[in-house]
Amino acid sequence: MSLERHLVRNRWLLGRFGVHSFTELQSGLESAPEGSRGDGHSHFLGHLDRAGLQVNWRRLEDYDRRVMERERELVRARGDFRAFKYFQYLARMALT
Repeated sequence: MSLERHLVRNRWLLGRFGVHSFTELQSGLESAPEGSRGDGHSHFLGHLDRAGLQVNWRRLEDYDRRVMERERELVRARGDFRAFKYFQYLARMALT
């Protein structure tokens, strides 16, 4: 895929999260605690709830649940794995 198409896709994805740049998206996520909240969702999920969010919230919760299931699998399988970093979480969300 060409660089131009990657950039267009990147802008589209950022727009779906209600931000204009990755830095803007990153600003709330990098300070959020890693791992799961008491309800089984990630701490990152709350930071994705923005005024301009254009993603169905229930779908986002479902994606988050699947990412957290994968995180739990990794914790069980690997003793040295603790939790996804925010950029790993975002990559998993894109793959889910």
